[in-house]
Amino acid sequence: MTIYEIAARTLSNRFDDDFPWWQYSVTPNDIYRVISDATGFDRGDPFTSADQVMQYFTASEQQAMFGGDAVTDPEVLAVFAQTVIANRWNCRF
Repeated sequence: MTIYEIAARTLSNRFDDDFPWWQYSVTPNDIYRVISDATGFDRGDPFTSADQVMQYFTASEQQAMFGGDAVTDPEVLAVFAQTVIANRWNCRF
């Protein structure tokens, strides 16, 4: 699953298999907002390493912070982490 698919599905609130996500326009700001809203990654101190980002985006860490409302799908969390690292969002490395 790509970050564009995740964002398109989230923004449109459509998660069914036949959703043509590739036809939905998604901007970098949309992607940032989806990840921020889902995980709060930008509400604390900046990350100081890629390993710290990867640890933040684990199911156990998310559950500890958000309980039953946490995103726990490992595939989605990995995409979130990779996107945050690639864009250096809230990062100091």
